[in-house]
Amino acid sequence: MIMVPYIEVWCFLLVVCNCFVSGSFSSEKLLAELQLADLDLADACDALSNGLKSGILKGDFKEKIEADNDYGTLLRAWSENFKTYEDIPTDVQKNYTYFIKPGDGLLPEKDWNTLASYHNSNEEVISVAKVPCANNSEGCLFTKTEYQSIMKTSKDVDFLKATWISWQHVFGTNAEKYISVLELVKKAATLNVIQDLVVLSQIAREILLRVGPNNNVVNPEFVVKQQIANLFPLVALMTFENEDVVSYWEYLNDFSGAYSQAKEFWEEIKPLYFKLHGFVRTRLNNYYKINETAEIPVYLLDRYLEVLFIILISLKTHNFFPIEATLYILPLPIYHNGNNFGNDWSHIANVILPHPQLHYDVETFLKYKNLPDIYKLAQNLTQSVSLGGLGDRFWSNSKFNMSYCRPYIFSYCSEDYSEVYDCNIPSWTTYLNAHETAFKIALRNQDYLSLMRLNLRYSGVDEAIATLGPLLAIESIHYHGVKTVGDVKDESIKMTKLLLTALKFLPQLAYYLAADEWRLSELDHPSENVATSWWKLRGEYQGVKGATGAERDFVREGYITSNKPYISKFFGIILAFQFVQYYRSQMADPDGNIAFEFGNDPNFLSMVRDRSTTDWPYLVTLNYGFDISASHLLEYFKPLEQYLVEAPLEQVPVITTTTTTTTTTKSTTTTTTPVSITKSKDVARERISLNISQSATGVQSDQPKVNNTISSPNGGETDKSNVSMYVGVGLLVLVCCTLVGVFSYRHLRRRRRRTNNRRFES
Repeated sequence: MIMVPYIEVWCFLLVVCNCFVSGSFSSEKLLAELQLADLDLADACDALSNGLKSGILKGDFKEKIEADNDYGTLLRAWSENFKTYEDIPTDVQKNYTYFIKPGDGLLPEKDWNTLASYHNSNEEVISVAKVPCANNSEGCLFTKTEYQSIMKTSKDVDFLKATWISWQHVFGTNAEKYISVLELVKKAATLNVIQDLVVLSQIAREILLRVGPNNNVVNPEFVVKQQIANLFPLVALMTFENEDVVSYWEYLNDFSGAYSQAKEFWEEIKPLYFKLHGFVRTRLNNYYKINETAEIPVYLLDRYLEVLFIILISLKTHNFFPIEATLYILPLPIYHNGNNFGNDWSHIANVILPHPQLHYDVETFLKYKNLPDIYKLAQNLTQSVSLGGLGDRFWSNSKFNMSYCRPYIFSYCSEDYSEVYDCNIPSWTTYLNAHETAFKIALRNQDYLSLMRLNLRYSGVDEAIATLGPLLAIESIHYHGVKTVGDVKDESIKMTKLLLTALKFLPQLAYYLAADEWRLSELDHPSENVATSWWKLRGEYQGVKGATGAERDFVREGYITSNKPYISKFFGIILAFQFVQYYRSQMADPDGNIAFEFGNDPNFLSMVRDRSTTDWPYLVTLNYGFDISASHLLEYFKPLEQYLVEAPLEQVPVITTTTTTTTTTKSTTTTTTPVSITKSKDVARERISLNISQSATGVQSDQPKVNNTISSPNGGETDKSNVSMYVGVGLLVLVCCTLVGVFSYRHLRRRRRRTNNRRFES
């Protein structure tokens, strides 16, 4: 009788322990499943890279389509598997959510395969298409590479227009199918909401019990909606407003209210953009000798990008100040921006810079470099910001002798490295693109196991770090060893750097917002002619125009054909300028290398490390204490505004330098004068010959080719007394190499053992 109470207590304790053990086992199983899912995604990452590489090299994207289809199957399978879990631990909640709601990955097999096939078929057309030459000569065809070259170099307006139009025609059939592919966004939005209903259904039942008929509530369903809206605002909006794509894309960006915020930012940035817009158009007019008269054909008048802003000024207390400004926008035909979408005006920098000396000096510097050299410069920056280098396998596997000029990144997540394929034609634009690519790869190198999971969302922080590549490349020109004729502190050089930065980034902001707004508008209120609505919106945001207004060039854009939103890229640019201004305000020397400020700040490194576990807007606030704002970008470009008004219309002539070197031998003294740096045809010819020979033989240097040869000061043989020094250095190097070899061998053995057992350990 005395033992009965104790038996009840022991039974209670056993039940509690059993629940605890069961819950603990369930949590351990979930963690193991999450690790296995990451490993599966790593395998899919490798397959996708191999498929893309095969498509680029062979012109056949069949392998890439199969890899995409398998990837979709994998996402659906893991999503179904994770539905069975309850009481998810807080520390893995975000990772769990990635798999339970993988965005478009929830589309049924048929729809997912349609999306993958459509996107890849357009990529295949771009890679293999040949179109008739603009003069319609019999047997004359040009490829994508030749098209790119024409768009960047031709000065013939009619030829540019005809070339651009002919290239758009190759996408005719695929363009007709686009709207049906875009409609899949609605279905994906609905499917992701259904996943939330599993959680919401229990909450709804509990609320109904509290507000049912017995409690004299007139409209209990309305109360349920209100209660759920308070707990899950985005989910409630999508659930009850039916297929809200705006909320869905904002959800994938981890940023509630992103589009309304972006529109507010754009209203702040727009006056600056259209000042740049007018500045560019005026100089293109001047360069191509076009007069703004009534007799000019409309397609020529339209090709110039201008805001004629008229400022009415008033005189008050002997000071002039603006009291009213009116903007008149005349669109620039897209085929004269140097690229297909008019979202990067770096290609026309040599045409519109009032003080082109800095640009000329950089281009001259790059003429004597190859692309690996530029990536070596970019790697110096990634190391300065503490993102690390690009990795040995990047250098041993990347190819810089391709026939096309576009950086393709291939990431191998299971082997922890990325490589790039590109052409070896250094220029201002490839200099900027190489830095952006290097920062993307350095960021991927931080954590390949989480890479594919992170790719299920769109992070403004990731886009900001990628933007820092070209932004810091412009900021750090002089730290890259570029010698300029003028003083680096000269006002014209400072303004030129600001203008080069504006040409790179401001057009992107306009394009990203226009592309997303157009798609959202088509989903909400479909238009009778998608091409007309496309160019109308681009005219409003970008001030650009096609040749006829009927071209459907949007099918050339990978983000559009794969139904991905651009909004994270929009915020990424704004955030990058916020970071730069933040660190610049802390610098003792404003002309110092700002890259080191990033690398020395533990908050920056913390933000990079925690990207996979925390929403990016909160991550920025947590580490920096500020919310995203457009004011820092406007502050950055504030000194440029007056320059855009007062800069000379005619370009200031560049100064070319001819250096004289004296080489002295024991018997004779000779003076040699190198060819002027403006005469670079022989250098270019040698580079082209080198490219051809590399392509033919398949030989590819693993490391950037840097000339380390230093001639003897006396021009003769090295003094024999140095022999003993060289022998000593040689022995020291041999010992170091031996130690490094032994260490590397042991490291590889340990790594191989660990890599092969990752699934077994999970």
